[in-house]
Amino acid sequence: MYFLWFQAGTQVRSGGNAPAQLENAPATNQPKIDPRDFDPRPDPVVSQKPDSPLVLDAAKPLRRLVVHGRVLDEAGSPVAAVDVDFQGLGSLGSLHGSGITDPGGRYSFLAWERTRSRRAPGANTGGWVYARASDGRNATGTEIKFDPCPVIEMADLKLATQAQIDGRIVDAEGAPAPFAQINLRSNGTLLLVDELYGAASQEHRQVVRTAMADDRGQFSFDALPPGVFALTVDGGYFGVAQQRTEVDLRDGKKRWQEIALTRQNYVRGRLLDQDGQPIEGAVVLLKQASDVKNASGETVNTNPKNFEASRETDRVGERGRNFRRELSQWRSITDSFGRFGFSNLPDVEFALQAAIGKRSAEQNGVRTNREDYSLGLPLDTSIAGTIRDAETHFPVERFDIRISDSGGESSGGPFDRVPHDAVFAWHAAGHFRLINAPPGKRRLRVSATGYVPAWMDIADLQEGERRAGLNVALVPLCKLQLTLSQGTKLLPLEPVMLLFDQHLAYEGGSDEFGEARLAQVAPGEYTIQVQRADGSVLTGTLSVPAKSSHTTRVELAPR
Repeated sequence: MYFLWFQAGTQVRSGGNAPAQLENAPATNQPKIDPRDFDPRPDPVVSQKPDSPLVLDAAKPLRRLVVHGRVLDEAGSPVAAVDVDFQGLGSLGSLHGSGITDPGGRYSFLAWERTRSRRAPGANTGGWVYARASDGRNATGTEIKFDPCPVIEMADLKLATQAQIDGRIVDAEGAPAPFAQINLRSNGTLLLVDELYGAASQEHRQVVRTAMADDRGQFSFDALPPGVFALTVDGGYFGVAQQRTEVDLRDGKKRWQEIALTRQNYVRGRLLDQDGQPIEGAVVLLKQASDVKNASGETVNTNPKNFEASRETDRVGERGRNFRRELSQWRSITDSFGRFGFSNLPDVEFALQAAIGKRSAEQNGVRTNREDYSLGLPLDTSIAGTIRDAETHFPVERFDIRISDSGGESSGGPFDRVPHDAVFAWHAAGHFRLINAPPGKRRLRVSATGYVPAWMDIADLQEGERRAGLNVALVPLCKLQLTLSQGTKLLPLEPVMLLFDQHLAYEGGSDEFGEARLAQVAPGEYTIQVQRADGSVLTGTLSVPAKSSHTTRVELAPR
């Protein structure tokens, strides 16, 4: 999915199903193009830069708690190398810590007062632990009450297998339907652990997830709590599966599910440039051009997704949109072949619209169940290239790419985070093409799960220029294993803070052997700070390489 400047400009119209050609503005009785209708999906990158630099008060040391316990499997045997977290509650609500089990299934780690976390909810003072194994099994302990103390022994955690759905989306003829969007919802609420800025909470709520099928129509949902789930599918060009497909995963096992799409009362087609090449990642709108009336002559709302807005037919939103008009508007994003599609439509007349940059396209007189429409959108400038993993050099096929003015503000570095559950479009072999970016100096940003967002400046893009061969290398986030020492003495059970430009970027803690593990760290130069129980602060420097994992020893000295 691409972000460009979507502005109204020269209009494009065509008759029949032929590629559209440049003409004047459409007839006044047809829906007009509004550039705000073509906004892309929400930005998957979230900035987590603290508002102010980190300052540790030697006169007020961070509160700390050593947490002990054990992790077992369902048969009661100890399990090694399991990640365990502790979350405090009530007056201990700012305490959080993490560790890993030893070969005997035991863990012992420091939970300490996080400097930037929100306080976890909870009326009672105490805490709880939860665990995640590398094979997907997890366990969530019950909340226990205890008074503030230096050491706490937690009840045993028993790992439970998590469910998984693998599957394939096919069209009405049984052929794979690539790039479909699959929506998953649990039937009822399930116990989930939410983590936010170092604080965690456990609550019963509905599980809602989204996945995109690959170029073979295959998809997967993993790490699901046992339960019953319903799947619906929007396959765009290939149709939809609006009727819920239920999958029973109460046994916590893996299931294969094939879902067939249907295509009824549809409009579909392709978005092409003037050379006949597909345009990927563009928003195509289908707007209703004539009303549906019932036997009494009243207009029927034909878009059930927005039925609430029908009560506010005259309301104008903050951005000046007419909410009544939006009731009869459908949206599709083109795939790598430029295909778009809409299904289950009323039998009325529609208009197809697309806009990128200062160019737009429109086709009126559109009806359902016709041959594929071909919507032509003129290409002025273009930027094309390939996204690769900087370490392996393999193509990255799921990513988000956006372009903006050069010199625009961005936090960059370790503070731009991509959520692990972000949904990205599929790009075959990592290829991309952006079209109709305004000439001048531009900045490209690429983001993907597990990588540091990459910025690339595009120098002096000329009017009509088609720039190709741009390669962007995404640097993987690094899994760090640090051994902390002061001289020859190891530093066990100490809080560890990584600072970037004096701002707190990552937090962790050392175990009984002075080892600290921090996952998902962006490469760069950091200052390490450790505040000991007496309030004294030790510091050191750390260079994190552009690698997926790194092990090193760090020498710290008094500040």
